[in-house]
Amino acid sequence: MWLLFAKKWQMWLCRNREPQTMVSTSSTTTGSSRQHDPPPLPFDGQFYNPTPRHCQCVDKKPAVQFVSWTRANPMRRFTVCPLRFSNPNGKCELYQWNDPDFSEFQKKTMQKLREKIISLENEVSSLEAEVAHMDELATNVAKLREIVAEKDLLLQGKNDLLDKLQEEVKVKKTEICCFPMRLLFFSSVILLACWCYPFVASVE
Repeated sequence: MWLLFAKKWQMWLCRNREPQTMVSTSSTTTGSSRQHDPPPLPFDGQFYNPTPRHCQCVDKKPAVQFVSWTRANPMRRFTVCPLRFSNPNGKCELYQWNDPDFSEFQKKTMQKLREKIISLENEVSSLEAEVAHMDELATNVAKLREIVAEKDLLLQGKNDLLDKLQEEVKVKKTEICCFPMRLLFFSSVILLACWCYPFVASVE
């Protein structure tokens, strides 16, 4: 709820540079003090009520209402000519406050609240950046897990092939080990047959 409130205020809080047109507490300012960069508009349309409705130009342009956020005039709406900030050399001198001035206590309190909101907004931005970084890290971790799973699968296939090769090697070793014994057996049989042949022949 607080974040929603802070976001709403962000739309109409003053920019880092305070417009020079609102430093004075008088109802009018000179053309030399005008700023090209206008202050924010009221954050809600229901509070937008320019008074007077038209400027003092010959063609009576519709007046525009802004919100002052200077230290001297915080949170006060004022009405000016629509060309006041885009044409600092204009001759229209319409500059009228639409809200009463505040006491020094109210000004200090609003300034403290404004600073607190800006601090909270910066904190939220920092936390959002941290969350985005953590999301990026989580995505990278997920990708690494997929790579590790693929490597594990490939390694398992290689291990299975290695086991199969080891079994084949064992079989070959067994066959190699048995060959001399077979040779010895057959040699013994042949020698025995050769030795017994003369006796068998003499008996016949």
